[in-house]
Amino acid sequence: MKGLIPTAGLGTRMFPLTLTRPKTLLPILGKPVLHYVLQIFNSIRINEIGIVVNATHRKKIESYISSHSNNKISFIEQKEPLGLAHAILTAKNFIKDEPCLIINGDAILEGNWQGLIESHRYMKAMATLGLCKIPEPERFGIIQLNEQKRVTRVVEKPEIPFSPLASASTYLIEPVVLEFIERIRFGKRGEYDIADVIQLLIEENENVLGYELDKWIDVGRPWDYLDANLYLLQSISKNIHDSVKIGRGADIQNSFIDRDCEIAENCRILHSFIDKNVTIGGSSVIERSVLLSSTKIGENVVIKNSVIGENCIIGDSVRFLDRKENNQEIYSRFERQLVNTHRTRLGSFIADNVTINENQVIPPGSIYG
Repeated sequence: MKGLIPTAGLGTRMFPLTLTRPKTLLPILGKPVLHYVLQIFNSIRINEIGIVVNATHRKKIESYISSHSNNKISFIEQKEPLGLAHAILTAKNFIKDEPCLIINGDAILEGNWQGLIESHRYMKAMATLGLCKIPEPERFGIIQLNEQKRVTRVVEKPEIPFSPLASASTYLIEPVVLEFIERIRFGKRGEYDIADVIQLLIEENENVLGYELDKWIDVGRPWDYLDANLYLLQSISKNIHDSVKIGRGADIQNSFIDRDCEIAENCRILHSFIDKNVTIGGSSVIERSVLLSSTKIGENVVIKNSVIGENCIIGDSVRFLDRKENNQEIYSRFERQLVNTHRTRLGSFIADNVTINENQVIPPGSIYG
């Protein structure tokens, strides 16, 4: 069995955090998203892995893999971003005649992976989909199962969800599925849609199974990236690198602080990820947030439910608000459109190399790029 990790998307929905990096290399508690996907393959001893990349990000991903992975990796370039089904077909020569476990490179997943593989083999499935019950399943492919756990219907991003189960970026396929991918047409959403492949398999009475996973976070939007860090922080009481300098009176709880950081006196850091070489000035409060590497935070700063990019400078007494009056849902502006985050508590998302001068108040849901 082989493994395949599609990573060729440009990550436009993750702007401004992906303006300078592929989203699969965004750090979550000091390690990129890609690390957690590779861990899954290592746990089930799938060593031969293909990574589908685009030309823009190929060198950065190759550089990370060369220094952090002992797997046998093949890089497969997808010339155009034409969807997941197209990415899988691009890897046809890599997959060849072996079953292949496909996991998107922008996901945090937990589940019984050996159980998924054994179920696929025992039921002689053509394809097995990893599924998860999540809020807002209509953002993804919605799956309907019968009593035998066979997939009977799949619809990509329906207006009204007919099931709480979403396709969790995970597909175990037999090599003959590539022939079905070759038969589908270019979809209305401007790509070759994996949902169309699954529906074609169902219509031709092929055995398509659903297997429920324990946890799935699709790291597709800036607040999803924040969620992924906060979720993994739940298992940490305190993880502070030995090189970190901490001032008198600082209160640090449930946080991950990487190497060479400086935390001044009387700071309060709660449930946050502080990347390497970050400086935080005296009496500042960092709560449920992510500060990426080499950023400098002034004194008396309050940052809540926010992500601050690399090499930023945040002046003294800046406040990042994370709620609106009357607990209204917070909107963020992407590509000149307002997007409802469906959250009543959310701060801001700041690109790399941004300076915010002292004494400013940043409204909730702000995007600085």
